[in-house]
Amino acid sequence: ARLFETEHDKVVHFIVAMTGSWPEARDIVAQAFEQVLELGANDVENLKAYVYRVARNITLNRAKSRAVRRKLDRVAIHEISGEPSSPEPDLLELQQAQLEEKRVERLRQAVDKLPPRCRMAVQWRVWDQMPYAEILGQFAANGVIVNERTVRRWVEYAYQFCRQEILQAEESEGRGK
Repeated sequence: ARLFETEHDKVVHFIVAMTGSWPEARDIVAQAFEQVLELGANDVENLKAYVYRVARNITLNRAKSRAVRRKLDRVAIHEISGEPSSPEPDLLELQQAQLEEKRVERLRQAVDKLPPRCRMAVQWRVWDQMPYAEILGQFAANGVIVNERTVRRWVEYAYQFCRQEILQAEESEGRGK
C-alpha cells in the first residue's frame, strides 16, 4: 500500500512518456500493481524497480499486440478486396516501430544517467508539467534549497545531455552497421 501511494503517480508519468496516453498509462499501471500484488512482496528484492519493470513490459507487450493487430487487419482487408498485398508497407512500419522503441529506450537510459537533482527537475518539469515555482517547492520539501535559475539550468542540462546521449548512440549504431 505504501509503495502504491508513493510510486503510483510516478509510474503513470513514466508510462505516459512511453505511450502518450494518460488513460492507457493508468490502465497499465493498475495492471502492473495487480501483478505485483499477486506475486507477493516476499519474492522480489527491489519492489519499486520491479513495479517499473512490470509496467514497462506490459506497455511493450501492448504495443507489439497493436502492431500485430494492425498488420492482421491490413492483411484481412487485402484478402477481402482480392488485391495482392505488398510486403514493403509492413516492413517499413515494422522498422519504424523498432526505431521508435530504440529511441524510447535510449531516452530512458540517458535520463537514468543524469545526476539525481537534474533527473528530478526534468521529471517534474516535463512529465509532471510543474511550473518552476512548484519544482522549487518540491526540492524545498526534500530539504534542497535552490533558486529558479539553478533549476532551469538543471533542466536545460538534462535536455542537452539526453540529446547528446541519443545522438551518440545513433551515430555509433550507424557506424556499426
